[in-house]
Amino acid sequence: MKRLKHLDIESIDVVHSWDYLPGVYAHLRKCNPSIRIVQDVPIALPETLSKIRDVRALFRREKLRSDAIVLNALKMADQILVPSSFVRDSIRETGIITKKISLVPFGVDAELFKPLTNKPSKPFRVAFCGAINNRKGATYLLEAWKAMALDAELHLYGRVYPEVKKILKSASPSVIVHGHVDIVNELPKNHIFVLPSLMEGSAKSIYEAMACGLPVITTPNSGSVVRNGREGFIVPACETQALASAIKKLTREKNLRVEMSLRARRRAEQYTWKRYGEKVLLLYKKPANRDACTKKSINRRYAK
Repeated sequence: MKRLKHLDIESIDVVHSWDYLPGVYAHLRKCNPSIRIVQDVPIALPETLSKIRDVRALFRREKLRSDAIVLNALKMADQILVPSSFVRDSIRETGIITKKISLVPFGVDAELFKPLTNKPSKPFRVAFCGAINNRKGATYLLEAWKAMALDAELHLYGRVYPEVKKILKSASPSVIVHGHVDIVNELPKNHIFVLPSLMEGSAKSIYEAMACGLPVITTPNSGSVVRNGREGFIVPACETQALASAIKKLTREKNLRVEMSLRARRRAEQYTWKRYGEKVLLLYKKPANRDACTKKSINRRYAK
């Protein structure tokens, strides 16, 4: 709050925040009542966790904001920016009026992430990219992989979290952990991409995989722009069997894989960062919406 004293608040038109700061917003409005606040919500709200199976075990290490702080920030915002319908729906359940929420999917640099030409057909490579932890669904992926015993390789890119290390110790040699690498060069080497995430905003790794022409297997909770049966498959979160079935289908059906690969690339080309920026700039000009939510919904879910 001390740093705000050094700002010429009266000259500020728009504040775009990625954190929930109702106290800061109140101070800004006191100094400049016409200031517009855009609340960015990059991931689904904590309330969503209560609907996810095995939530205590899966998220015991997650540090989550107080519901009251989050709700107050959302109430004070003129506009709420979300990257997916999954996040939007989690906000709607708080009682926030729909017209405050604007859905703008993330983007990808389709010139940087490109398909690899003349890709070897063997070994068949399945990619997972991101934090290798429970929230990203790594546990379910490894369980599915063990049950399938495919003639293929599972390539994991990212930091391995403690809860997954135990499982990896007993994993087969077909599971290859890369850690942090140059994903621009590594991702196109794979044949399909899998991210069975339990909770996201809109996973950027999926956009990158699609730009590389990889069919994607993911969940509704990933907040992706993948259309089921078009650029890949959408399977329920926490469902190992459904995940395994989708992976098997894409490993066995080359023609389907080729079709989905082409669609994935075309779909990714529609979601550029330039497009994202243009839509956000339009959002800054939208009329203010400060009649945030109904008293009934606040009392039911958030009152203490």
